[in-house]
Amino acid sequence: MRLIVTEAPVYTSAMVAVAAIPAPAEQPRLKVDDLDDLQASIEQHGFFSSVLLEQQPDGSYRLIHGARRLQAARQAGLSQIPAQVYPAGKFSPAQVWLSQINENERRKNLNPIEKALAYKRLRSGGQPGQGDIAAVC
Repeated sequence: MRLIVTEAPVYTSAMVAVAAIPAPAEQPRLKVDDLDDLQASIEQHGFFSSVLLEQQPDGSYRLIHGARRLQAARQAGLSQIPAQVYPAGKFSPAQVWLSQINENERRKNLNPIEKALAYKRLRSGGQPGQGDIAAVC
């Protein structure tokens, strides 16, 4: 499943300072660890895909996708990373959460507990229905 947008996606590709991107306050993955292989890959080959950010009204960023890539970049001592930067208000909280679940499943599977807690949180918000959730399972 992809992020659900109401209009054509409009983003800017940019190199963004790692220090300017805070770790997400919440994400489906309970623990971001075991980054040695990802760090080595980034150091050797660079990034195969950009992190996805939403620029906030105050100019700060909210990380949508790429928590493991961001942490591996920090671990590697990189000062900047490639990003797709969307304008503020582009994504609803439910869109972000559902998209993060899907993104984590495509990159490195969530463990069963992380997956159950993520779907529980998503359902507690009341937005996506069971069909939406089933589409990413």
